[in-house]
Amino acid sequence: MQLTDSSTIYFYCQYDNPETCTSISILKGLLYQAIDQRPDLIPYLNEQRRLGGGPTLELEKLARRLMEIVCQGGSRKYIIIDGLDECTSDNRFRILNFLMNLIQDLDVKEPGKKRLLIVSQNESDIKKALLSAQELELKWEHNRNDIEQFVARWARNIGDKFELNEEQEDYIRSITCRRAAGGTW
Repeated sequence: MQLTDSSTIYFYCQYDNPETCTSISILKGLLYQAIDQRPDLIPYLNEQRRLGGGPTLELEKLARRLMEIVCQGGSRKYIIIDGLDECTSDNRFRILNFLMNLIQDLDVKEPGKKRLLIVSQNESDIKKALLSAQELELKWEHNRNDIEQFVARWARNIGDKFELNEEQEDYIRSITCRRAAGGTW
């Protein structure tokens, strides 16, 4: 079944780029996508931004208000945040608190139309903030076959490119798979 009346916005927090790991960065990234999907809101949102304090979207309070606006009504909306564990606990708390409240408020008005997916390492503060959420734990065992196949293909490509023998390709496969499993493979 394909949902034609739905949209997805997402944000990826990068551990090696601290600028992506703040609540305001997450909100701005989500807003850019949401606005791109709803260009009819641009004049209204621009006016709200102008009234809210300047030429750029730097105030978290304003970003939250704009996010509330773009999420109201309309189609189903899926919001995905990946790598939230890369943010500081303060930023995690602020973004989770806001998004969870937003989704709960919208769910009262339009049950099931807005959903939030958080992808993260198992951090106690995130788990606590998401107590009412459904949890799906992924372990390396769930992806073992896919990882082995992917690594085998790339080990062959590397072997062909650098004229490695089979033993060297096996070493590449072995070490890569072992590291993918946290060294326990």
